Amino acid sequence: MGYITVGNLIKEIRMTKNITRKKLSYGICSEHVLQELEEDRYTADVLMLDIFLQRLGQSPDKFEMILSSELYNMVQQRDLIAEAVYCKKRQLAEWLLLKYPSRTNVDEMFRQRMSASLAYQIDADCSLAVEHLKKAIKRLGDITAKEALEGPLKLSKKFMNIEE
Repeated sequence: MGYITVGNLIKEIRMTKNITRKKLSYGICSEHVLQELEEDRYTADVLMLDIFLQRLGQSPDKFEMILSSELYNMVQQRDLIAEAVYCKKRQLAEWLLLKYPSRTNVDEMFRQRMSASLAYQIDADCSLAVEHLKKAIKRLGDITAKEALEGPLKLSKKFMNIEE
């Protein structure tokens, strides 16, 4: 009996929507990593899968049941960190960030983004927030700092070929 993997699903949706690997992987990973994922030779981070599925117009919520307990706990931890930052609970957010594993570039990007949010939302320190964002951007590789700092809306428009 055949089965569908997340990689197969991403490839099928991408091809149905006529989206190239280059376009889908833009700012997330290399085309090669996406190809490896689609061919089930690479195990992607949950956040990376969420981003791919969102870009493809799919809800990542339906995929929680296929996560290992370790990855599920990481997703839960990300949610707790974001909530602590949003509720301006600095000590809790910092403690959770210290406990958050940094296995991949995506993990480190998340850590830097949350540190930027702490600096901006709690301390109102824009320059420190920008420094953290620059560190996160360095993890992207194939995207320029200027594009990333202009915000996710611009990147979304670029991805969807929407003219401003």
